[in-house]
This record gives sequence, C-alpha cells and structure tokens, in this order.
Amino acid sequence: RYWRDCSSDVCSSDLDRFSTVVGCLADSPNCNITFQINITVNGGNIQSFGSWIETPTGTVTPINIDLSPYVNQTITFILEVQNNNGSSADDRGFWLLPQIYHP
Repeated sequence: RYWRDCSSDVCSSDLDRFSTVVGCLADSPNCNITFQINITVNGGNIQSFGSWIETPTGTVTPINIDLSPYVNQTITFILEVQNNNGSSADDRGFWLLPQIYHP
C-alpha cells in the first residue's frame, strides 16, 4: 500500500530549495514506512530524489534538497509513502510543510 501526491512548480532561481520534515506519528509503535520523493522534469521520465525509512525512534528527519540544477524548468514532485512491514495498521506517518522556498 502506498500514498502518492503530485504537484508542479517552476524553479525561478538557482537558490530555490525543496524542504520538508518526515516521521512517524507518536503512539505508532509498529510504524515502519518509507517516504520517497520522485520528480519529473519538463514532463520527462520519473527520477528518484531520494527515500527515507522511518520507524518510531522519537525523532523526525528533515529533508532539504537543492533545486539549482532545475532553474527555469517545470518540476513535478511525486511524494510517496509505502509501508515496509506488510501491514498498514500502525503506519501513521507525516510530511510536514513540503515546500519550495527561496532562502
């Protein structure tokens, strides 16, 4: 099982970055999920930006990705969550404020 969401944006500066925070929710002792970020550039093939495995460690994982290689290109972000333990019964995870920003 997985969840998937897509959104598009145009990078306008070589300083643009994608950031988010991922993790398992509290009181999810059997949480074991993979967060994956894929992209398409100008409608091309899907490319992996990375993946992060989350378990109930009590910490979260900040993600911050440089978008400078994609200036003046349209990027579609595909955010996915997949369970790793064969059951989604306790796989409660979150993406916190996924965004493109200009520092």
